[in-house]
Amino acid sequence: MFPEAKILELVDQGLLRTAAAVIDSRADRPLVLRILRAQIESHIGNPATARQLAEAHLGERLSPGDAAACWEVIGRVRLGSGDIAGGVAVLRRALQYALESKQPLIEARLRVRLAEALLH
Repeated sequence: MFPEAKILELVDQGLLRTAAAVIDSRADRPLVLRILRAQIESHIGNPATARQLAEAHLGERLSPGDAAACWEVIGRVRLGSGDIAGGVAVLRRALQYALESKQPLIEARLRVRLAEALLH
C-alpha cells in the first residue's frame, strides 16, 4: 500500500495523474484521500465528476479544512463552467470554512482563488 504521505508528495511534485491512479488503486480510501481525489479530478479530469465527488463528501462529518476543500472544488468547477457569480459565492463559503479551520495555508489559497475569480 502506498502511504498517504507519498501520495501527497506526488501531488506536490505535480504528478497528479500518478497520484490519482494510486488513490484509485487503494482498497481503503480515507476521507482525506477521497477529498484529494476530488481536488485532483478538478485539475486534470472531468469537472462534473470532481463536483459530484466534492458534493458527496459534504454529506459527511467534515472538519472545517475538509469542508473548505470540498467547497473550493465546487467553486472552481462553477467558475470553469462560466458561472462566475455562483463560483464566487461558493468560494466565499469555502473561505469561511478556511477561517474556521485556523489553517493559514488553506485560508491564503482560498483568498487567492477568490481574488482571481473577482478579477474575471
